[in-house]
Amino acid sequence: MAHQEWNTTGKPEAETGNAYSTAFTRLKNGIKTALANYCGTSDPSGGGTWTSDQIGTLWFDETNEIDAAGDDLGGSLKIYETQTATPTLGFTDLKLRRIQAVSPTTNILSGSTAQNVAFTDIDISGSTTSNRALAAVLQIEVKADSPGAGVFFAVRKNGVTTDSLTRRVYPQVTGISVQQQIKVELDADQIFEWSVTCSATFAYEIDLLQYEERA
Repeated sequence: MAHQEWNTTGKPEAETGNAYSTAFTRLKNGIKTALANYCGTSDPSGGGTWTSDQIGTLWFDETNEIDAAGDDLGGSLKIYETQTATPTLGFTDLKLRRIQAVSPTTNILSGSTAQNVAFTDIDISGSTTSNRALAAVLQIEVKADSPGAGVFFAVRKNGVTTDSLTRRVYPQVTGISVQQQIKVELDADQIFEWSVTCSATFAYEIDLLQYEERA
């Protein structure tokens, strides 16, 4: 049930001079709305018709709730604020994320190669407990027979080609493992990509430590 029942179109605030029944109903609507942070799928401001008096008001936008018509990654919390110097007032997405620890730690990839491995998809949806993971925190362990500046293990969000958005782990000493924790963004299907650049024996392992989802 949506709780946008106060200071929205057709549901005004209580005013001095209201009959008891009218005032009580409006006050009750205000309490329900405050407790639910304007919970619903429509903009409670009516598309920006509020004034600066409403700055700081929270709205839990249910548009993308699980099995809803949106992106299915969960609802989002928004705050009413000044958005430009004009000023223009409106709701801004707070972009909150929930951290979900994976316990016990789950191994999602391990292997060894003596040649380059092109970027390859890896799907972690079977290792999470929801269908709305946005990013994963990985522990990557690598070991190489011939470490060097051009020898590394890499991960990136599926479909990303910008080099600056690729995360790399470099083995440091011949035959000795190196571990590093890296966060990688996931696509809508909870997929990221991995690759190996090497010219000699190179061993690798990825464990999933935790993942982030929309709070």
